[in-house]
Amino acid sequence: MEFGQGDIGIDNAVGNVLSDKRLLLSHPGASKFNQLYATADKSTTNLAETVNSRGRLRQSSNSKALGSRSDFYISSSSLVSDIMITFSVTTTAATHMMQRGWGFQAINSIEITYANSLIQNLVISGPILREMLLLSCRDQEARENLLLNAGDHVFGAKVDNYACIPVPLLNQNASGVCSNYPLDFSVMNGPMTVSIIWNKSQSFIMSSDDTDITASLALISQLSNATIVTQTSDLQDGAFSVKRALNMNPELVYSIPSKYVNTIVYKQNVAYDGNNKDKIQINLNSAPSGILSHMIFNVHPTSWETGTANGLTQIFGSSVDLFSYKLTYGGQALYQSDSYPEMCAFDLQSYGDSLLYDEYFALGGVAKPAAGAVQTLADGDDGVVKRRMRSRIYHIPLAHDAREVIRAHLTENLPSYSGATLQLELVLNKNKSQYALMANKSGNASNFVAIQNWPWEKNNYENPNNVQYSVHIGYVLESLLEVSNGTVDLQL
Repeated sequence: MEFGQGDIGIDNAVGNVLSDKRLLLSHPGASKFNQLYATADKSTTNLAETVNSRGRLRQSSNSKALGSRSDFYISSSSLVSDIMITFSVTTTAATHMMQRGWGFQAINSIEITYANSLIQNLVISGPILREMLLLSCRDQEARENLLLNAGDHVFGAKVDNYACIPVPLLNQNASGVCSNYPLDFSVMNGPMTVSIIWNKSQSFIMSSDDTDITASLALISQLSNATIVTQTSDLQDGAFSVKRALNMNPELVYSIPSKYVNTIVYKQNVAYDGNNKDKIQINLNSAPSGILSHMIFNVHPTSWETGTANGLTQIFGSSVDLFSYKLTYGGQALYQSDSYPEMCAFDLQSYGDSLLYDEYFALGGVAKPAAGAVQTLADGDDGVVKRRMRSRIYHIPLAHDAREVIRAHLTENLPSYSGATLQLELVLNKNKSQYALMANKSGNASNFVAIQNWPWEKNNYENPNNVQYSVHIGYVLESLLEVSNGTVDLQL
């Protein structure tokens, strides 16, 4: 909030955050919530001081059982931002979590609800949670650090393993304060509930290693810890608070520009067409209301989500490789790419990079490639074979300046497709692209070599006919979160 000299500065602050003219707030970009401190060109005296704390506000879960639901209740008198879920599991010598980012696979979905609210429950699936956060990262290094923070690979170690993941609903994403708007909980009529539906440990623990693909591993029944952590900001003088202004004039509306994600999952059988390309065509009849800025995809065989009694039999996390995709509305192409390099080129223009990143894996034992593999890799110094796989984010940007819309404060005036039918066509790439897979020998970056037929190569899809795929679609929508007379609502 901005504060300048005397009553004029306070009036300006109220005008930036509160309004009794709702037409001024018909578009998220019309609402300003710029800063917590007055700048030198707007004041000669700093009237409003804030105390900022990271990690003070913590809420533990009421349940830590995997395969069930954990609820976290956030109640505070502070401005709250940068919400994260941090959790841990205790592994044994027979537990193998092969990939970085396993924390995402542990999450089935996240749901947010507000007390005294008109908003329907906001739900984001685990795969879309992963892709949304990766898309909001500024570059490849940030994406790979996000996966590292979401849980490193563990091979046969008896240790506590931690994962920490941002909660990208409404006012949050992985870019932090450059895109987030803190929410003043002092005006909320009750807590905000963050509910996490956990997958069973079969979803993120591997059932085998390189030497014994039938090994029964030690699965885990519950988390060791699960906690919501936030950043808080507190005004030192309550005279400048939103709550005081609302108490003085209950007709005012407290509005915060926000983004939210609506996830819809389609299950569809796909038949191999004999030309190394499988096509998925979906009529999207359930597009949600609101300014639609992005659509995000994660496509994978449904079998990858459940595993077996002994754990996963495939490594998964990112989407399968897509060769091309197209989105049409009323016969008009809203997005069309005819090849993988064309997708990367579009993203390079929109974001400044091709949205590629490396997924890191650790497999124990002696390397055991399939017949025809380019090279047999030796173990690293720690006795673990380490590999990386080139992956990318698949999405459709409907905003012009897509980078600033998804990662910063920009909101564009875009249409809503609520009630309309969109046609989506996805073409799966069953051949390896030139970008797809690299492997590391003994930790030496100069020894990265391509592998064509590695048995753990998740993007090599020679699956039988009529394999069922899960198509997770995340709709990223712009809106205004409004608090009026104690009631929380979204203005779409």
